[in-house]
Amino acid sequence: LHRKYSVSVRARNANVEGYKFQSTIEILPADLPSVSVEETLKATSATASAIHLEWRPVVSQPVSFYKVDYALSPAFPTLGSQSFFGEFAHESSTDPLHRMRVSVTELTHGLAYYFLVTPRNLNA
Repeated sequence: LHRKYSVSVRARNANVEGYKFQSTIEILPADLPSVSVEETLKATSATASAIHLEWRPVVSQPVSFYKVDYALSPAFPTLGSQSFFGEFAHESSTDPLHRMRVSVTELTHGLAYYFLVTPRNLNA
């Protein structure tokens, strides 16, 4: 979820000499760890209108919670309140087999859903 911005700065110093600086910067929100659970994210069917999501918790960086979003498109065109499912507290464990688990209910049978699990850090 990196964002790229083109920045152009025009300014004058105390001697009224002008200058222009142009650059592209990439911004990563401070509360978004640079790691992903995508490689370990699995979904299993529970019922016709529910699934279970499961992933390995992030241990290489501080995580406060995981944000779960869903969409009908893999591009997630409307991230925000329309795609938000919930936030789930990070569970620390020394067990390498430990998994985070969330049940997603009230899904419409027959539709394809895409899920995005984002680790977040409130202490950054």
